[in-house]
Amino acid sequence: MSGGHEETTEVLADLSPTEFYKDNRRRRLIGSETWGFKFGAYLNFFWLSLVIAIGWIGNALTFAVFSQPKNRVISCCVYMCGLAISDMCMMTVATHYIWRYIQLYVASNEMKASYVVPTLECKLVVWLHTFAAWTGTCIIICMTVDRLIGVRFPLLAKRLCSTRRAKWTLAFIPFVTGVYTIPHFMYA
Repeated sequence: MSGGHEETTEVLADLSPTEFYKDNRRRRLIGSETWGFKFGAYLNFFWLSLVIAIGWIGNALTFAVFSQPKNRVISCCVYMCGLAISDMCMMTVATHYIWRYIQLYVASNEMKASYVVPTLECKLVVWLHTFAAWTGTCIIICMTVDRLIGVRFPLLAKRLCSTRRAKWTLAFIPFVTGVYTIPHFMYA
């Protein structure tokens, strides 16, 4: 009675307990064909696709409305345009994720087995995700401070909350977050 079971037992016997656990866990996660895994995968695919579509539409509309000439004189609207651009970078990462998901889960088993993520692609996706997240966070913080000054110190608001200052801040934020997130590109 020779078969694959004896060969598998011999290979697994050569592994340390840690390697055996990692290999066994990886096999269970990747090769799982349970109904729960399939349901979760389909739910993730459809839900994420819906969120991405609504995100692209919402950010495009936000940018279109807040970049109108009458809104360009309000510092908060300038920040909202910057935030829409930052969120579009995040939507780009999400779109890339869903594209890879379609390629790997809809593709044949042969393609799944032979697919290797390119290193540069992995680094760029991780960096762009981190960059967009930090840029969006910094823009929201600047917009909050801008509105705090406008509400709490209305006499200073005319001088401190100008569109010129908002544009300079929006030009400075991507530079700072880009430098801050370089290690995510180098070591991803």
